[in-house]
Amino acid sequence: MISAADGGLPIHGGSALIVDAEVGWKFDSGLYFSLGAQNLFDRVPAKNPWSGVAGAEYPVHSPYGFNGGFYYARVVWKF
Repeated sequence: MISAADGGLPIHGGSALIVDAEVGWKFDSGLYFSLGAQNLFDRVPAKNPWSGVAGAEYPVHSPYGFNGGFYYARVVWKF
């Protein structure tokens, strides 16, 4: 494993549980309404410990993004 003493800048990210959810309502008129979230609990990766030296504030290789949660409402009307 590369370390800072070896001249490397190691970043070790841990695992995380990410929750996506959506709930919707369908009406007889053809209207469909839904509310949803991606990354419901607004999880972000740990900050890059070397960001003052090299690289971005957050690691670029992460199973989830550094923007946190994304929340939305959707309306569909089928006629």
